Order: sequence, then structure tokens, then C-alpha cells
Amino acid sequence: MLDADSERGEMVKGLDCVPVVLVHWGEPSLEAAINKAIESAGPGYDALIDGAVYHRYEYVFFGRDCWEVEGIAVSRATTTKTTSGL
Repeated sequence: MLDADSERGEMVKGLDCVPVVLVHWGEPSLEAAINKAIESAGPGYDALIDGAVYHRYEYVFFGRDCWEVEGIAVSRATTTKTTSGL
């Protein structure tokens, strides 16, 4: 649990997609989507809380297949420091 005084990052999103042209051209990676979300928060953040994960199919004959991740970026160092007294 995060302390009320701990720093929280902003809401971030990450997306990993593969093209679809009649067939899939690979598989989207959930891990890549999570990493992109954390990286978009900037240096010092290494985890997400209060997150959501969506798998999106956006195609008929062509389009894309995606994993989308969103959550609030936090630092485990800050989280560990604030919960170590439990």
C-alpha cells in the first residue's frame, strides 16, 4: 500500500501492435506494452498500479492487433520505503 505522502506518477499508457493484412504479421506483446507505459512516465518509475489491460482487434481485411496498458506509474523504491514499517 502506498503512503499518502509518497510520490505517484501520472496516468500513462503503453501500446504494442502488429499489422494485420488478411493474416496476422506476428503477435503483439503484453510485456512490451507494459514496458512502453512505464518508460513513458520517465526515469525513476519502474511499476504500475491501478492498471487496466485491453486487447484490441482493429481490422476487417487490414488493420492491427494490439495490447494496450494503462496505469499510474510508481517507483518500487518509494513504495518499499513507505511500506517497510509494516
